[in-house]
Amino acid sequence: MTGLFYVVDLSRDEQLARNPRHVEKFLVELCEEHGGVNTRDVDRQGSATAVAFQALENRYTPEAVSGTVGYSLANRYTDTIPSNLGQPHFTDACGCRAWKI
Repeated sequence: MTGLFYVVDLSRDEQLARNPRHVEKFLVELCEEHGGVNTRDVDRQGSATAVAFQALENRYTPEAVSGTVGYSLANRYTDTIPSNLGQPHFTDACGCRAWKI
């Protein structure tokens, strides 16, 4: 793994995203394919958002999530990774992983 982590916020819209209670927050670790050295940061943000969205669908159902997320924000996580993350809540086929935080 590349060790590239992103925090991704998903919410219905930008106004609701201002209230933390209305935000689904994920910590996403990108696989080598999506976080490699030749990948632009905007592409990494897009990959992290896609993984978080899949994790949200996995947490609920695709039907429950469909059309409900209109706002997303992905930022590179630069703090120390918490040692108590445990098992990821979602692992994509490519190797990207997501934890609900």
